Amino acid sequence: MTRGLFRQGLPGALVAALAVSGCAGGSDEEAPSCSPQGCGGPSRGVPEESPVVEAIAAGGNGGHACALMSDRTLRCWGDNYWGQAGVPDPYPCAARPTRVRTIEDVVEVALGAQHSCARLEDSTVACWGASKYGTLGSMYAPGGIVPSAVPSLSGVVQLSALGFYSIALLQNGTVYTWGGSWGGPNDLATLWTPMRIDGLDSVRAVAVGAECAVKDDGTVWCWGWNEVGQLGDGTTQHRWAPGPVKGLADAVQAAGNGDTTCALRSNGEVCCWGDNHFGALGNSSVKEKMSLVPVAVAGPTDVKQVRVGGWVGACVVLADGTLECWGAHGADWAGDGSGVSAEPVVIEGLAPVRSIALGFDFSCALLEDRSVWCWGANECGQLGNGTTDASWGQPTKVRF
Repeated sequence: MTRGLFRQGLPGALVAALAVSGCAGGSDEEAPSCSPQGCGGPSRGVPEESPVVEAIAAGGNGGHACALMSDRTLRCWGDNYWGQAGVPDPYPCAARPTRVRTIEDVVEVALGAQHSCARLEDSTVACWGASKYGTLGSMYAPGGIVPSAVPSLSGVVQLSALGFYSIALLQNGTVYTWGGSWGGPNDLATLWTPMRIDGLDSVRAVAVGAECAVKDDGTVWCWGWNEVGQLGDGTTQHRWAPGPVKGLADAVQAAGNGDTTCALRSNGEVCCWGDNHFGALGNSSVKEKMSLVPVAVAGPTDVKQVRVGGWVGACVVLADGTLECWGAHGADWAGDGSGVSAEPVVIEGLAPVRSIALGFDFSCALLEDRSVWCWGANECGQLGNGTTDASWGQPTKVRF
């Protein structure tokens, strides 16, 4: 209620009395500053509680990130050239988190290279950013900062995005995809509207940033390109129909970057397959450039979350909130100036960690105190700290 509405219909003497007692502001914009007892009712001077960060996401091969707030709004930062950060100004980069004012009621966000998608409370999906290759789920979507509803898609329970495509898991266990989906029916299929992936049902989770899905029975099924063994089927043959990853039957979570894929097993261990440049598989070896089947990540046995970044690196969050990373994604993890580690290394100073998000050349961690810290490249403000200065060896706090 504005101050103008508060005063409307009151006798002038009463308004004057309220002003003298300190129970009326001097202008329509001022809030009353008295206590509830002094005003005879609830105080309008008590500010609303500020929303806190519930979850974070980053474009696995992009340069922007978003934070989902407790009030179901989004704050995004970084690359905004195509409007993917949802920020009208500044352009093309947003160096600090800015509220996406064109969307609310968000429960999940997934980010691609040049587009963003959000799952809403009504289980529908809206996307914004670049409209090419069908990334927004409709050939009529204008693109830019204003989200467009993805047509004919409801009952969505999870989203994933990478590059120019998106994947949605529905409540009935089926999976749909749209965009420049390399896992479409043809080599470079452009799917302007969501298409159900045939032969894939009873799915409990879709992989974050990879064309894979975890089924109810714990198997992982992948499809798409396979030049470095990212399908995990023991071959390097591309396959557009989903097929099982060899030797994996107890997965609960999966994540990838298009070339390397990792799965969290029910016993808390992690295994990876595909590209192994810079030690991306985390199995202590850099001799083999790829693995066509899953190999165990050396070390952690009590993992609760795994993520793979766009620049051949991965991180896990342990049950106690410790953050461990490997590969070549970000800080000087090996401690020898190389910035490369073929096995997990603890990231000091960031604990306890609630969740992680890995972009193409930067990483972010949400701590249990709901603060967000990022490190890596920053030429377009992807660290969210108000600067464009890179920070490879030291995480910096995102300035909300």
